[in-house]
Amino acid sequence: MDETQKKQAMLNDLMDQLYSFIQNSDEFKRLFQCTQTRDEFVGSGDPNRTNRGIHSLDVSKNAGTLARNLVTNGENRALTPEEYSQVRLAEVIGLSHDLGHTPKGHAAELMLKKDCGTGFNHAQYSGVVFEKIYRRFLAERTPEEVALLNEYKILDTVVKGVQGHSRWYSSEADKITVGEERTTPEKMAEIPLLAVRIADGVSFAPADLYDLSNSDRADGGTGRVISPEMMIGVLEGTTTVVSDPNYPTKPMLTGVTPAKEVFEETGYDYRHTVDMLTSGPTRKEAAVDIQIEMIKELSAEALRGKKAGEKTTIVDRSDELKTLRAMAKSDTPPDPDNWFDTFIEKYEGNKYVTLTPDQKTELRKKFLNDKGQLKSFQEALNDLQNEFRRRCPMCSVALEVHDELVYHQMFDRGEEGTVVLGNEEQKTREAITKMFGEYCSEWEHFSDDQKKAFLESIGIYRSRMPGANELDADGKPKLSDAKIYAIIQIQQKTNSDIDDYIKKMEADRAKAAPDGADPSKAVPADPTPDGKSDPADPKGKTAEEDKTDVDGPEEGEPETAEESLESQTKPTGPDDTEAPVKFDDGAVEQEPVTEGPAQEVENIFSENIDQPEFIEKNDAKTGRDTAAETLEITGVDMEINTTNMNSLMQTMQQDLEQNVNKSIPISKTQEEEVSLEWQRNIVWQCLRLHV
Repeated sequence: MDETQKKQAMLNDLMDQLYSFIQNSDEFKRLFQCTQTRDEFVGSGDPNRTNRGIHSLDVSKNAGTLARNLVTNGENRALTPEEYSQVRLAEVIGLSHDLGHTPKGHAAELMLKKDCGTGFNHAQYSGVVFEKIYRRFLAERTPEEVALLNEYKILDTVVKGVQGHSRWYSSEADKITVGEERTTPEKMAEIPLLAVRIADGVSFAPADLYDLSNSDRADGGTGRVISPEMMIGVLEGTTTVVSDPNYPTKPMLTGVTPAKEVFEETGYDYRHTVDMLTSGPTRKEAAVDIQIEMIKELSAEALRGKKAGEKTTIVDRSDELKTLRAMAKSDTPPDPDNWFDTFIEKYEGNKYVTLTPDQKTELRKKFLNDKGQLKSFQEALNDLQNEFRRRCPMCSVALEVHDELVYHQMFDRGEEGTVVLGNEEQKTREAITKMFGEYCSEWEHFSDDQKKAFLESIGIYRSRMPGANELDADGKPKLSDAKIYAIIQIQQKTNSDIDDYIKKMEADRAKAAPDGADPSKAVPADPTPDGKSDPADPKGKTAEEDKTDVDGPEEGEPETAEESLESQTKPTGPDDTEAPVKFDDGAVEQEPVTEGPAQEVENIFSENIDQPEFIEKNDAKTGRDTAAETLEITGVDMEINTTNMNSLMQTMQQDLEQNVNKSIPISKTQEEEVSLEWQRNIVWQCLRLHV
């Protein structure tokens, strides 16, 4: 095996390791708790819904299959090592393409982008999340392996793939050469980048339709979210409204020849595809069967009649049809006489490359009739749409129905704040915006050391997200570190996290509502005079209220562990004399602790509230690093009186069990947190006593 073959074998092995590393990461596992379709259409508790994890595995598999067909030119043979690298790269990009997705489908993404003013985009953010995983992956590799991965530009290629995956159609820039050797990093990336973009649409369309056609409506209404009749109606040009009569939309393909006529010409039974989507044996079997058939169609179409050295791409639906469709559903139809010039203008705006004069001439030819005259706008649209229907009938059924019933009608609904099924979207909107404000406030209250833990992630965000470094009129970033921190925190949530937060908001609102009032209209306490929370204060208090609030926690607000002990060991009566402690559960009253090791710790603690300063001074006297010793306290022979320390800890633990846990009405989780906090404080104080 020569040096080149060894490098190729090592690269393939590293790609296998990277795939497994991503699949076992916490970031990928989170996707299994984030659904595809939004909860106002299908209840979040439906166990049969497709989640982002399943979808990512589907995209990875389909991208690998498509890449394999293209690199082998459709031949049924074993892959060469160079071909294997391309297929594995497609699978890695497919697995990673949705790592940056928010929970709750596209709803939370729209809210982060628009309501919170961040410009968030899940595809772009997927590149940020992948880079964080990739850096951890490199940390476990040898210098030689890292150098090889850098030589083949794996990081940049995968980031480019995941950030550009949200475009299933092909374009002029996606054309590849059949039978071409691809040994350079740039050539090696061509087929994987194309395959993932196509595989994404192939994967989500059948799964979304199956979910929505086999689930009841989230608002408790009878019938499916999308019925078979609705799908048939789209294909036959009769259905334009889905499940909410209050939200009618324009047909996306106004005036285009109904698919029914084209399918009848080709003999394709489109009702069979609809039947598979709506009544298959199981969700996965039906969705996967359709995905497999779509991949076969697309591969065959790309390679049909092509010889080695010829250019090809996946589905010549391209930007032309996308732009024509956009023009067809616009409020101002194109001028019949000048529509082509308008089209060229829009077409260039959708391209990644500028059209040359020759390309414009070629494009014009596509829209000339047999007499050399420019086709009417409607003729051009019909021809392009029907061409796609004839070449890839199953793809056409799934994608056309999905575009009409799901994407354009459902996923875009939140932008106008319209009333939706079950009002789930409004709940999510409120939760996301409230969480965003709280995280921004949390960042502002962080110390410099706390902020350091997030600076790497924020740096990756600024380097990978377009527009993240734009400056305002004052020369400051429009997107502050606080907002990026909030995005990072919210993106890491799952569907259940958002649901729990919504329940908490509703519970708080119910508590704030007067007796007999509607809890949904109650306003939580502590608003500022203008009804908005102060972004600098996570509790929503004004700066003036914060200055005057020095009398301790408000009613119902849990005390800190230190305040809790003080309230038990130093209780006072009406005349400010010490009084015995009383418990809510009727237990025998305990005498206040006035001496002994527990009180000795309390005296030291009360005299040295600022622990870091106290520790620093003590270390300066003794010449010891007690902070480091504390980290090594377990199982290490430290130069302290361990017998006395253990005795002191046991006494304090008994004191904790007898007093603290009985005097504070808290939940089990809070109880554990208080116990852990006290054990930590005990260790610190023991060190103070015995160093």
